[in-house]
Amino acid sequence: MNPADAPVSFSTLATEPVYNVKAVCKRTGLTAATLRAWERRYGLPQPNRSDQGYRLYSERDIAILFWLRRQIENGVSIAHAVHHLESLLGSGHDPSVTIPPLPAQTTNSPRSPDVLRDEIVQALIDLDERAAEHLLSEALAIYTLETALISILQSAVRTVRELHHDGKIPTTTQHLALNYIHQRLLNMAQTLPSARHLSKSVITVGFSAEHNEIDLLILAILLRRQGIPVTYLGSDLEPKMLEHALDHLNARLVIFYADDPKHVIQLVGFEMPRTTAADPVRIMCCGRALEIAPELKVHIACEYLGSDLREVLHIVMNAMLDTPPIEVS
Repeated sequence: MNPADAPVSFSTLATEPVYNVKAVCKRTGLTAATLRAWERRYGLPQPNRSDQGYRLYSERDIAILFWLRRQIENGVSIAHAVHHLESLLGSGHDPSVTIPPLPAQTTNSPRSPDVLRDEIVQALIDLDERAAEHLLSEALAIYTLETALISILQSAVRTVRELHHDGKIPTTTQHLALNYIHQRLLNMAQTLPSARHLSKSVITVGFSAEHNEIDLLILAILLRRQGIPVTYLGSDLEPKMLEHALDHLNARLVIFYADDPKHVIQLVGFEMPRTTAADPVRIMCCGRALEIAPELKVHIACEYLGSDLREVLHIVMNAMLDTPPIEVS
């Protein structure tokens, strides 16, 4: 047997915290989000913290991660794997696991969207805008704009919000991270060429306290990239006020975005005029609100598009364009 393939006991491994999150992800094949989830839910592993608050892992921590991964690969749930490991350690056993050598460097292989997302999140948490900018540029260079903005950037936003919700990062860190992403998207939107001439446009509307400006910006950028005019009317506009704006805005579609049922309730009983100029106006609603409260659907005169921004994008493009979209993922 090759010595590198021999199992090693936990007790023989160093407990000195020396590896950062990026190094552990590269070594184990696990994502940073997985590491945080296991730590939060099951208390394993338990990394130390540097003076700056960064997670640092030991050789023993890496062995624990490999041990848990092997159990999962054998069909054991992570919860049962953790319980079994705790039982072994509690009864004085010394588990062992085979730790493969470091993989060969593969500089020609692009990193996955999940890896780039996790690294962007870590850069934002570290308040390292230069690193975040470099990673976002890498994502835009490797993947389609749709994948970069939805699978990577929107997912990073959700991860940051989850970390704040779970008390893992302070409010100031969340605000700085989201403000950076918001400003980056605004800059991107401003550099896009003017939308090609279409007879109709898409109007997007949010609701107060929804904090979905980033999602609407992503949707607007991707639609404008297809040459579709988009106007965002903000988050403080009451739906009934739209009746007087449709002719002026020359809208074909009006999209309401709501994640909270208490906001989408404003659309109950509301009916937009079905014609403006000579063409019908389609009223749509997206977000999680109607997934949380599906009983409201029968009371709202809107086409419900769901909460997946990619699906929303494709439905809207098909409704607005006579030809298939140029860029697909």
